[in-house]
Amino acid sequence: KITAAIHYEVTLSSDIQIDFDGRYRWASKTYSDPANTPGYTNQPTSQLFLSSGVKGNWGALTLFVDNVFDRDDTVAKYPPNPPLYTYSNYLRPRNFGLEFKRGF
Repeated sequence: KITAAIHYEVTLSSDIQIDFDGRYRWASKTYSDPANTPGYTNQPTSQLFLSSGVKGNWGALTLFVDNVFDRDDTVAKYPPNPPLYTYSNYLRPRNFGLEFKRGF
């Protein structure tokens, strides 16, 4: 696994600050079981998370995007009991939003 992160801040005035965050994660092929069964192989995955926001004495407003590439790779596979099929867990799909924070 490899993870790289970046954080950048710019102060515009005594009470306004802009920031940018990015995080990239890559993982090689993995197996979901100790025996390394080919049917439980998870292919390599890559994810990018980005956010940018503005902060002031009024609070913070941030725009974010998770899983920018909208990858649908599996992160775990396992059989239920009895093993009639394989259950797969996938990466969370792309999502984005606006977040507001304020202290009280």
